[in-house]
Amino acid sequence: MGPSFFLWFGVEARSEAQNDWVFGVQGILQFGLGVVGGKLTDLGHTRAVLFTGSLIYIFSFIMLSFVKTPQVYQLMLAQGVGMGIGGGLCFVPALVTAANSFPGQQATAMGVVTSAVLFGRAASQIISVYLPVELVELIDPNFGITEPSISGPSVIRIITGILAAILMVGNALISAPARPSKPSATGTRLLHTPYALSIAAAFLGRLGGLWLMNYIPFFISAEEVELITEMEDIYFAYDGREGDYLTYAALLAIPYFAGAVGSVIAGLFADKYGVVGTYIICELLAAASSFILGAKSSGGVIIFCALFGFFFGSTTALFAPVITTILPSEADRGIIIGVAMAPLTIVSLIDYSPLGEKIAGPDLNWGKGVAWTAVFLFSGASVQIIARHVHRRATQTSSPEVSGSY
Repeated sequence: MGPSFFLWFGVEARSEAQNDWVFGVQGILQFGLGVVGGKLTDLGHTRAVLFTGSLIYIFSFIMLSFVKTPQVYQLMLAQGVGMGIGGGLCFVPALVTAANSFPGQQATAMGVVTSAVLFGRAASQIISVYLPVELVELIDPNFGITEPSISGPSVIRIITGILAAILMVGNALISAPARPSKPSATGTRLLHTPYALSIAAAFLGRLGGLWLMNYIPFFISAEEVELITEMEDIYFAYDGREGDYLTYAALLAIPYFAGAVGSVIAGLFADKYGVVGTYIICELLAAASSFILGAKSSGGVIIFCALFGFFFGSTTALFAPVITTILPSEADRGIIIGVAMAPLTIVSLIDYSPLGEKIAGPDLNWGKGVAWTAVFLFSGASVQIIARHVHRRATQTSSPEVSGSY
């Protein structure tokens, strides 16, 4: 659910900052609970944790239809807390199950899981921004809806039914591989230097890249972009900028669709040519592609959205394979990935806080935005190069426990 949540219910948002905190809390729980989901997966409770997470997510989704605006705390409980917990319990177990099921193609398998997440995010951008316009006959300038052809709560319940059917089928079909024998000294392994450096590298890269993914549409005014497709004569004001619904929805969705494709392609390359090397290249290319944000034509904007989304989405998909390359044990793979993802919760907190809005300044200076993104992505790639070097040196003198193909 995006800013159009309030449009569906015929009221104006009380506070944009309050809405951002909802998405921030959801992001924090989705990454933070990976530790819980991962540990339960290592203990052999994969099916149970996936089923529980799915039920919580479905229940929270349908509770959105009962939210009474402008009671933002209700939205926080349903979407921020409930959906965050449900998604957080499912994500890492899904990654681990995919990796354990295809031991020779881990990057591709986990890339497919991440691709599904990004594809769903792209579809939700189109649905939450553009669909409400198609469901009403008249919208007044103050976001008030009159004569709706179908109510917002009804749409949410329909989507919940579809989502529930998909999740239940998925839970029924999933098969978790047998648990391998448990290794010793997991805590010591989590202190492995390349592992810690890889987490730091991902934190830096995500801090720069995720911010730009969220703020892409705000850098582009309607006057700077030709219509991407045939437009409706319906306009809206968001953050003081007039624009077209479909243009806005497309600009939000293109990077995620591209990222979904990039997740699979990068996984295929990583399995063939090396996981960490592919990850570093994708991070550097994401940083370089961010400079295209200054494009002033519709073609340039679309190219920017596609390229940046492709390479940043690839880094998102390759992070878990990087971690399992450094610490390849299957027995505690869940907790290793979960702990690695936990620090990334801070990124969601920053991006969706007032600090995130101040990065480019009140005038949304694209130069400042690009500088922020490029610096952090380049920094992340540099730290990962160091981690790669340290890991290689360790494997030359030592322990098969920390060995892996780079």
